[in-house]
Amino acid sequence: MTTATPPTLIPAQHPEDAAEPAHSELDQPEPEPERAKNFSFSLPPSLVARTRSAQWHTNSRPDGHQTVSAMVRKLIDAEVERLEKKYNRGRSWPPVEGRLPSGPGPEGAVRGAQLRARNRRRKEQQEPGTGDGA
Repeated sequence: MTTATPPTLIPAQHPEDAAEPAHSELDQPEPEPERAKNFSFSLPPSLVARTRSAQWHTNSRPDGHQTVSAMVRKLIDAEVERLEKKYNRGRSWPPVEGRLPSGPGPEGAVRGAQLRARNRRRKEQQEPGTGDGA
């Protein structure tokens, strides 16, 4: 989430009352934008294909995106902001230290359990000595 920094108030001065400061806040360089870093996420190929197509076919529109990365950044930022507003009074959450849990989500865990149960049943139905398909 990008938050705007409130403007710094500078007391009004008459040109004849004060000498030019050696280093004013206005002379300071702007902070460099945060550099992008690559991450690995698992996404269905069909969603990636739709995202690429949407970006390509709308990149010249006023609300289009110049790159898929720019599109994904904007979409993720909007969703994080929505969740912060809904569940955290619009504030950013504190950083999560360490690694997040990996592995399947609830739906993937159920599907994995179903596949393992099916494989066990198949194995139990096979007669001894015929497991090699002969």
